[in-house]
Amino acid sequence: MTLLHVAAPETVEIYNTFQSDNNADKTFPDKILLQPEKYCNLRKNVTNERHKFNLRNQLPGESIGTCVTDLCV
Repeated sequence: MTLLHVAAPETVEIYNTFQSDNNADKTFPDKILLQPEKYCNLRKNVTNERHKFNLRNQLPGESIGTCVTDLCV
């Protein structure tokens, strides 16, 4: 694939970590271009998540399930 030949070595390393159902998925550009989005969106800002957790209070009349669900989103 031409894109990998002109990409930085770090990009190729990330590409090699992509998981696919079969090796044929790695040859279709539309499948390949979805992978970086998945790779980047998996990371969370731990500091921001802790801040949200510490600021969140259960509202009056709110069930514990709703409160926990809101924290998990």
